[in-house]
This record gives sequence, structure tokens and C-alpha cells, in this order.
Amino acid sequence: SEQCSQKISYGFDLNGEHYSMSIADQLNMEVLYNDISNGAESVVYHSDNEEIKLYSKESFMEIYNAGRRHKLNETVYFNLLKQYVNSLDDAEKIRNVRYGQNLDGTYLENYNKLINAL
Repeated sequence: SEQCSQKISYGFDLNGEHYSMSIADQLNMEVLYNDISNGAESVVYHSDNEEIKLYSKESFMEIYNAGRRHKLNETVYFNLLKQYVNSLDDAEKIRNVRYGQNLDGTYLENYNKLINAL
């Protein structure tokens, strides 16, 4: 759970820029998303270590959707890895599970099905 949270908070890259996704960043993005949903044509935001600037609603929505997908990817992965661990009955196998390892079998199938459904 901690590693999943760290991966989400670390953020994502889009168009050569990095966007962190701390809880505060996620809240800021939601506020700006709401502004756009209520008719704003542009919002003020910034990528990491860059100056704040005006983003068109289309540009910001690209960032917002990439952030949502990043968070969803990590959350779905974490939950399926947890299901895998809970299915194991061998202590050594459980100890060898690492966050970031590849999913396989039905866990990979479920991951792809859930991610591709959006």
C-alpha cells in the first residue's frame, strides 16, 4: 500500500514534462477540473519545476486524464497484486512478491480488462 501511494504521488510524465500527484496536487487538479466542467476555457497550473502558466481546457484535460489513468493503473495493479498474495499459501512465495513485478495469468487478464474498459 505504501509503495502504491508513493508511485501515485511520484506522478507521471506527459509531453516531456513531469507532474507530481501528491494529495495536494490531486486536490488542485480536481478543483481545476471542476472549473472547466463549469465552463472555464482555461486554468492556471504548472508541471514540476516549471513556471505557472495558462492552460487551455483541452491541454489541461489531457493532463488531468493522464493523472487519472496513472492513479488508476497503480490502484488496479496494487489490488490485483494483493489478490495474488492472498491466494498464496507458501510463506517463501509470499516473501518474494515485490511491488512492480509483472502480473500474469488471470491477474494480468483482469488488469488489462479493467484498464482497457476505460
